[in-house]
Amino acid sequence: MRKMGSCRYNFHQIISYNKRIIVPAKIKNRFPKKELDAWLRVHQTWDHIEWLNLLENLTKLGFHEWSSSELGQREIGFYLETKRH
Repeated sequence: MRKMGSCRYNFHQIISYNKRIIVPAKIKNRFPKKELDAWLRVHQTWDHIEWLNLLENLTKLGFHEWSSSELGQREIGFYLETKRH
């Protein structure tokens, strides 16, 4: 919302005006179980590139705490290894 004589804009107005703005994902503290289960439906095996892509996608989805730390990556890897069929 813009006020007279002011430079205040509503966040949604800025996004609709300039489509190139990337809205940061909401930071999520929960473990990405649902997302990993969906990923496992497509990937029964994976290589290093696919692993890096998964971590990047999890970061974009807001799971930065899990995908960027070594401990979080270990937890993700352990979950994937124990849940794959």
